[in-house]
Amino acid sequence: MSAALMSAGHVEARPLAWTRLWHNSQAVAVTVALHSAV
Repeated sequence: MSAALMSAGHVEARPLAWTRLWHNSQAVAVTVALHSAV
């Protein structure tokens, strides 16, 4: 339980880094999907 709270605290402490990482991974997934479709 405490580990989950700690991880949640870290996520809330650095929201910009996580959102940037999430958007980057989404962009890579979309690019790979487009290239594989072509």
